[in-house]
Amino acid sequence: MKMTLTVFAALFVVVLASACDPGFDDSRKITDMRIIGVATNPPEMVVPAPYATLFASLMAFEATYKIPGDLTTELKLLVESPEAPEAPITYSVVACAVGGDFYCDPDFEQAEVASGQLLPGETTLTVTIPLKVAEDAIRADDFKGIFGGVVWLRGDISDGTYTDSFMKAYTILPDYGFDRQANQNPTFEGFLVGDKDEEVPMEFNDEGRLEVASGEKIRILPTFPEEDREDYIVVDFEGQAVDQTEDLSVSFYSSCGLFNSGKKTEEVFFFFEDAKDKEDQNLSSEWSAPAVPESCTMWFVVDDSRGGVSWDKIEVDVK
Repeated sequence: MKMTLTVFAALFVVVLASACDPGFDDSRKITDMRIIGVATNPPEMVVPAPYATLFASLMAFEATYKIPGDLTTELKLLVESPEAPEAPITYSVVACAVGGDFYCDPDFEQAEVASGQLLPGETTLTVTIPLKVAEDAIRADDFKGIFGGVVWLRGDISDGTYTDSFMKAYTILPDYGFDRQANQNPTFEGFLVGDKDEEVPMEFNDEGRLEVASGEKIRILPTFPEEDREDYIVVDFEGQAVDQTEDLSVSFYSSCGLFNSGKKTEEVFFFFEDAKDKEDQNLSSEWSAPAVPESCTMWFVVDDSRGGVSWDKIEVDVK
């Protein structure tokens, strides 16, 4: 059973706050400036901690392992603005401990870790999280960091008219003597099209673009290397290692046409599903092309249920 802080936090890997824009009426359709994906590389760090410190932490109800120092990670942002692809966008990012409303807790220290301007598309920033902020994130945790802690990177992105925001978790995991490996971001392998169980590889023209007829509907299935569904260890309340395997989820976006599902997941929700339901889970979504010719973009964002995120895109010509 995954009832530890680390897994709980992974349920909130990326929290996107919609901008104050009445045009954002469908999360699947990208027209104005929007944050589509946020990732850290790596998504987490593993801290050495002898097994005995787990019981010492439980007895004291306080983490007894040490964070080695300031934490450095890459922060990757996918921000798109189809109507203004060359317009600069301002950004600012702070590192903090999260409060009950998933905003930075004012009772703990926070630090600005990045600010400036970017252009629409993918941007990679190197951010350094101060040791004090990481230690505060451990103290702010409901379990006092015994099972790990989460530093939150909160960002605001603005094109001068609208503002979009994100919260991205960076996880700190004590190994407690188990073979816990730091999570890695998943990667895309390719795309299939066609009816279920009859899919074939997607074909592109000489310019690497997908050609679709006006009004056509196509079912798209992103694929991933099997090893990207990583095995990992969760430490339970009895101090035992529990083996788990990641479940992937994919979010679908486009600047024209529309996907019939904005998100698909492999995860089985054990409260009302059983293991057999997993056999029917798939990561496909059907896209309906617009009725008139135009060129546009599809974006696909995958997350691994515990902080790993990546994305890919397809350029489309509707004929």
